[in-house]
Amino acid sequence: KKEGDWRDNLTGRGFWFKSIKKLLNGIHLEDNRSASTQIKTAILLNGMMKFHQNATKSFFYGTPEELAKKFAISNDMAPRFLELFAVESNDRGKDGYSITKPLKDKRLIHLLILYLLAHGRDMKTSSIDMFCDDLQLEVSTASMLLREAGCNVNKTKGGTSVSLKAPINF
Repeated sequence: KKEGDWRDNLTGRGFWFKSIKKLLNGIHLEDNRSASTQIKTAILLNGMMKFHQNATKSFFYGTPEELAKKFAISNDMAPRFLELFAVESNDRGKDGYSITKPLKDKRLIHLLILYLLAHGRDMKTSSIDMFCDDLQLEVSTASMLLREAGCNVNKTKGGTSVSLKAPINF
């Protein structure tokens, strides 16, 4: 079987963002010690992007399981995303979750850093433009958030390249 088969098997069910499919196409199993970590990160990232795309209101009714179905993410991911990026609350006597502006910004930073992690141990990518399109996020906003996280961001002909090198300079 050719190498592309694992990608087709992985992305054959459910919705996958273009930028994540492109990222997966750049992972080569035979010469990459971090390939399994990159694949796992890409799966997590795709789920988190679905959460981001669907968690647009400031309040959602329901349990983590109900919201997992509503957001089209796994029952394993939903409780963790809600724990990290939402606050349990109550609206008109119904239990649910609130999402504030600071929590949305936190979610965006996590998404952007995960995207870098999914590119491997070098923590760099030649372009975040397609990823920003999938997120419906301005590249300038993403660049600002990444700089605040300590990344080097450069505008190039091919897009906006990003790298994170240790030690981090703030």
